[in-house]
Amino acid sequence: MKAVRELKRELPSLYKREQIEPRDIIFILGKVREILENKGEYKEEYPELNLFCNWCLHTGLSRSKTIYRALLNVSKAISSATNVPPDGNPQELTNVFLDTGSNVLNIPRFRLGLKHVLNEQGIDTIITDRKNWWDSFIKLLLHEISEKPLEFPADVIEGIDTKSQAYQFYKQVLELPNALNHDKIICLRVMNDEGKFENKNGSIFTLQFTTLSGVHFVVELRGKENESAFSS
Repeated sequence: MKAVRELKRELPSLYKREQIEPRDIIFILGKVREILENKGEYKEEYPELNLFCNWCLHTGLSRSKTIYRALLNVSKAISSATNVPPDGNPQELTNVFLDTGSNVLNIPRFRLGLKHVLNEQGIDTIITDRKNWWDSFIKLLLHEISEKPLEFPADVIEGIDTKSQAYQFYKQVLELPNALNHDKIICLRVMNDEGKFENKNGSIFTLQFTTLSGVHFVVELRGKENESAFSS
């Protein structure tokens, strides 16, 4: 397959440079996307990988079961945190929302999906196997996708489309109980404001969740793995 041959040819020169650049992100995920298109079973087996490949190559996405499921899961978590039953623990439910929202993109599983596909195609997996390479890769990727929305399609939100897969997820979001719609997530964006979000490790990426009511929830994006995760 052409995409496999091109990755096998170009990745060694990337590793010799000992530095990854934004153009490398577009090239790698573009070629991996071609592999996924050629081998349809990979899309179902590695949904996070499929999502990131498409996300990187488009200005925004609104046609993906993985997106809809993520928006629904975060909506449910926010709903639990904002509609606490009499016997509920507000802090515990808030922590569930923060954990769900912060990890909704499942970056570790995205790395493993990329590693498995490259390995199965006989392509060098240095980029997923070494923490320094992966940290650089994911930081550049997050910059690339920042502010590109993942969202429900406008025709679904407006009630024009009520038969699609997207609407089946959106209908579940609409059924959540907050009367002001503060628990109904319709869009998420990766945000990076280096002037505002800084710590000792550098810039912090955040996720911004937009509700049907126009309220924004912002959480720090998690998914950075420690060295032990790369030893297997």
